[in-house]
Amino acid sequence: MKERPLKPSPTDLTGQRWVLLQTAPWGHVMSLPGHHLARYLTARGATVAYLSVPVSPWHFMDRAGRTYVKRRWSEFGSRGRWVEKNLFVYIPRTLLPVHHRPPFDGMFSVRNWLRFTFPNAVGILQREGFGNPDVMLVQNLQFPGLEEKLAPENLVYTVEDDIAHFRRVPPLLHGLEKQMASRANLVTATAHPLVEKMKGLGAHRVHYHPNGVDWSHFRSGMEGRESGGTPVAVYIGALDVWFDEELVAAVARALPHWKFILAGPPRRSFPILSGIDNVELPGPVPREKAPELFRGATAGIIPFKRTPLTDAVCPLKLFEYLAAGLPVVSTRMTEMENLASPAILCNTAAEFSEALVASTSIDDDQREELSLYARGFDWESLFDRLVQALWEGGNG
Repeated sequence: MKERPLKPSPTDLTGQRWVLLQTAPWGHVMSLPGHHLARYLTARGATVAYLSVPVSPWHFMDRAGRTYVKRRWSEFGSRGRWVEKNLFVYIPRTLLPVHHRPPFDGMFSVRNWLRFTFPNAVGILQREGFGNPDVMLVQNLQFPGLEEKLAPENLVYTVEDDIAHFRRVPPLLHGLEKQMASRANLVTATAHPLVEKMKGLGAHRVHYHPNGVDWSHFRSGMEGRESGGTPVAVYIGALDVWFDEELVAAVARALPHWKFILAGPPRRSFPILSGIDNVELPGPVPREKAPELFRGATAGIIPFKRTPLTDAVCPLKLFEYLAAGLPVVSTRMTEMENLASPAILCNTAAEFSEALVASTSIDDDQREELSLYARGFDWESLFDRLVQALWEGGNG
């Protein structure tokens, strides 16, 4: 792939055009790395097309997710929308999605989904000025063929999870991932196990790029902290198969004087937790209100099952908790060990309970130290290094 040099200074990206291929739509209740990257780029003068996974009429057959699908179908119109002067947001519509369920999980969908977009996705992006962009950054592989049609000058593949262990990812995407890793000018990975995987798939340049935090936003959770009263353990994020319901239930029962607030979109039912009096499941909390939630919390928790998937996870919530001055108690996972963060890592429910009790004795100076650790993972500095890595052409 022919490379057009990028400007050496990440502080001025005026004139550059970036296309971001992401999973979550713009405006999603959880603020994810792609959202932060789009804000970073537009603040520095770049023009950005933010695309999230194509939506299809067939998605309406999923009754449980129909409300979410309806919002994705209608929110930005059939042709996308400029939500800011240099930010174009688009969710392609197609009759042939690349999906984990048959008959959409085969190569026919991979090769033809673009032909079945309505209106034509390539035409829309070209008309909006994103033909031959400076950079195409791929976080989700469910846009096969778009790279060849738009012909970006630089291709970046960013890896946030090990898709081999995601049940909702079509198996055929594993082969596409190997092709993407070998073609990309730069591959970024949020965890060390993912770095090694990408090297094994033939990536030429791999940049370690951990997840981060909007530090100043979450640090506001330290202001006007409430003291005394009922101790509160807070979790914020998706509630899915990796969330250890049995562990949290055991800890909640061992600490009946604590309150456990598990705030996030539930992607499955949690029958055990719903029957425990000191456990609350309020649903997702918008990013804007998260510092307020943290302000009344005693500790942040990351109760994930240890699996090959979670061993390669660099949790966003770790840095959000720490930025707000919250001590963190987590199950032990490989990348959590690699980070050598101030989080207390536990193997059992008894250890988890003991760590939470110990967190009640933290003072203001210790909270400040926790927040300063998180500052080293501020999105701005992380993206500065990403742009510099793409410019310099060396391994990160």
